[in-house]
Amino acid sequence: MKTRAFVSAATFFICTAMFAPLANAGLITVNGHLFDDLGTSTVDKASGLEWLDVTATYKRSYNNVFNDITTAGGTFEITDGWRFATVDDFTVLMSHWFGQPYRTFTPFDKLATATFIKTFGDVMDVFYDDPASSQHSVDVSNAPDSAGATGGFLAPPVGYGRDYTARASVSDMDLTWRGESALINDGSDQVYTGRAERSDRDIISGSFLVRIAPVNLPVAKVSEPGALMLLLISIAGLGLVRRMQFHR
Repeated sequence: MKTRAFVSAATFFICTAMFAPLANAGLITVNGHLFDDLGTSTVDKASGLEWLDVTATYKRSYNNVFNDITTAGGTFEITDGWRFATVDDFTVLMSHWFGQPYRTFTPFDKLATATFIKTFGDVMDVFYDDPASSQHSVDVSNAPDSAGATGGFLAPPVGYGRDYTARASVSDMDLTWRGESALINDGSDQVYTGRAERSDRDIISGSFLVRIAPVNLPVAKVSEPGALMLLLISIAGLGLVRRMQFHR
């Protein structure tokens, strides 16, 4: 009886050691919703939309990115399936990530805000690291938390005219002000949607591009040392099981 119990426990341990790292790689649960961080994009499992990190289109105007995703030969191909997220798409994403209805200038939980910025791309961090930036020399090493901002253009809503489109941002207020000579006290982190010129490329922004998540998404890989360790654990476990059976 003890041997059978041991065999069951050993088998469970081996299976857990082999498959647990694969099952959890890249998956994030926030406020009851599941997201898959693929590195340069993130899938909202509830909506089925894949969101490209805004840093991939940093400092490119709406017009420039629109021409890129709708014509061949650019950074993106038409067959990639990317399009500008609508205000409604962004609203749904905010509701899923922050777990509450979204409205412009909504203050959210700091940890959720920091995690969102880290996951969907920090354009403010890219701005401060850019040698061409006017604030490149500013020392921001003492910025608390994970101060940053995720900002990007959205598809133009009806009535915006030919020159304007929507823009949204999730901001940690420390980073918003860290270009000053001294950091201010951390303000409420904010999410907002507003209006921007389609030709503007000088603001600290990227673009919120989305597509229907492909069926065959990349599978997170286990490193070779990690895979070897799992194999050795499995072999050792199976050998121990056989020895226990031999001495019964």
